[in-house]
Amino acid sequence: MIIYIDNDFKCHTEPAEGMRAFELPFFGGKCKSFVEGYRYVPQGETWTREDGEEFSGEMIAPCEDFKVLHSAQQLFESLLPQLEKLDAIGECLDGLSYSPGLEHLLDFIHTIRELLED
Repeated sequence: MIIYIDNDFKCHTEPAEGMRAFELPFFGGKCKSFVEGYRYVPQGETWTREDGEEFSGEMIAPCEDFKVLHSAQQLFESLLPQLEKLDAIGECLDGLSYSPGLEHLLDFIHTIRELLED
């Protein structure tokens, strides 16, 4: 999975100005909340914690309560069957001829999927 890190080495799932992209298999299949609760320090770089302790990369570590991150991931995994059904419905609708309102239904399905992924 491609993740993006900010200047404090916190992970993000979406790119933004000033962020750097990294492909990290560790985050494959993980939900947005899980990924964004981590910090990644690339090889050869150093992150300094608020108390002055330094950590040299390569390091992948939670920066939020792991129990909360783990719970979010478990919930996400329990929702995977519903996400797959939404994907199938979306594919069916994409294959239909244009009809008024269809794009709103597709947008609605995509919005639901995004909410479930968070």
